[in-house]
Amino acid sequence: MNISLELEDKLTRVVVCLRFEQCTEVNITEHIVTRQLSEGGFCIDNTYFKLYAGQIGQVKNYYVENGFGAETFIIGSKS
Repeated sequence: MNISLELEDKLTRVVVCLRFEQCTEVNITEHIVTRQLSEGGFCIDNTYFKLYAGQIGQVKNYYVENGFGAETFIIGSKS
């Protein structure tokens, strides 16, 4: 999938945590692409958090205390 990002694009970050004691947490936040970096990356919300177009739509899995988590960025806002 060939996705391109541009300045001022709106992104939605979705984080889901599944814990072993049957607790599910969902966190949805909105972000704006505010700066393009020379190596092809982008920064969001005037921070140094680097994001690349190839990461959009990809699910990143990780461990959380007593469970597992996953996050993804999608283009567009949650509203």
